[in-house]
Amino acid sequence: MLEKQKRFILEHAPKNILRLYAIIKRRKVKYFCPCCRRWYPQMIDGEFWNNPNRFNPDRYKKERQDVICPYCSSLPRHRILVDWIEDHLSLFRNKRILHFAQEYSLKKYFKRNHISVTTADLYEKADLQIDLLNTGLADKSYDVIICNHVLEHVDDYKKGLLELHRILADDGILIISFPIEESYSTVKEDPRIITPEERLKAFGQNDHLRVFGRDSEKIISNCGFHVERIDGNLCPHDIMPVVGPADYDANYLFLCRKSI
Repeated sequence: MLEKQKRFILEHAPKNILRLYAIIKRRKVKYFCPCCRRWYPQMIDGEFWNNPNRFNPDRYKKERQDVICPYCSSLPRHRILVDWIEDHLSLFRNKRILHFAQEYSLKKYFKRNHISVTTADLYEKADLQIDLLNTGLADKSYDVIICNHVLEHVDDYKKGLLELHRILADDGILIISFPIEESYSTVKEDPRIITPEERLKAFGQNDHLRVFGRDSEKIISNCGFHVERIDGNLCPHDIMPVVGPADYDANYLFLCRKSI
């Protein structure tokens, strides 16, 4: 019984109580992960720079690398999203939620909060084995869609956005993010770049087909959405809502609602 009570407290207690618990356990705490609800003295380095066959090390030189949760492996974008969700839980309760390429940290978060989510992926294990460009799902079939760091992998990102628009309920929300290079005025892609080595050099990762630019909000809005930013700069500093670990890992996401 004591173990169950302890687990309940760790899952549901306010953040300051969790911090006090960590201090009692003689931990020097500085950072909080809202995904797994744990305090840490430091985040960890994922050593992306140490895998040059998949990740371009140049993309990681200028940003902090110690940004990954030691327990659930959340990245800044995951913690920014969960911090936002915590303030908007009513949008997720008893809703039809579709999550493309669901990450472990968000899986744990939704499970802990008893929020039912349908997962979707073309290659990895998921509830639905579907292609983002042609899901085969009914029109307006989901109230909430989460699609983070997927559009850089698909052949036609505009087609992907239009498909997301089609399957989203009229009063639903889409939360989306992707690699953004602030020095690019628009998306950088080239159909002539086809090998993993070429993509690694051009787009930072060997399976990326593009990097987006400063006009990302306009690109999304042109596909029928009203777009707002979920801005990491407005999040608590203790969740480390920074750019990184790659220089194109922007510290904001896009909250999209249908405009047409």
